[in-house]
Amino acid sequence: MNRGILQRVTEPTDWVSLMDIVEKKNGSLRICIDPRPLNKALKREHYKLPTLDDVLPKFREAKMFTKLDVKEAFWHIKLDEEVSMLTTMITPFGRVRWTRLPFGLNVSSEIFQRHLTTAIDDLGIVNVADDLLVISNGSTDEEA
Repeated sequence: MNRGILQRVTEPTDWVSLMDIVEKKNGSLRICIDPRPLNKALKREHYKLPTLDDVLPKFREAKMFTKLDVKEAFWHIKLDEEVSMLTTMITPFGRVRWTRLPFGLNVSSEIFQRHLTTAIDDLGIVNVADDLLVISNGSTDEEA
């Protein structure tokens, strides 16, 4: 709530999901929405997620590349008010809604991918999931 990713809800909402807590690989905990009923109602846009096979041909002429990871990737996508209200979940402290794209929605990966692809289009950058690969054909650091 301090970061503005979750916001308290006091008015009635059409959807209320359960909260889920997931342990991350590093042992820390992540608060997630349990959106199973909501996922059944969401319409997916079926945006094709790139695979390694899709991006490997772009490395054919590459001399250098840099790999970057987008930290807390989904949280870079802001939800509008109407969509945000659909992500309302119940917690021990009352109802909250997501103001940023939450983990757990069956549409989150596709929405993030579409936004990221639009942002990096024609920059010599490719991505797979939340990894960015900056490609250079220059043979020296200065040319890269």
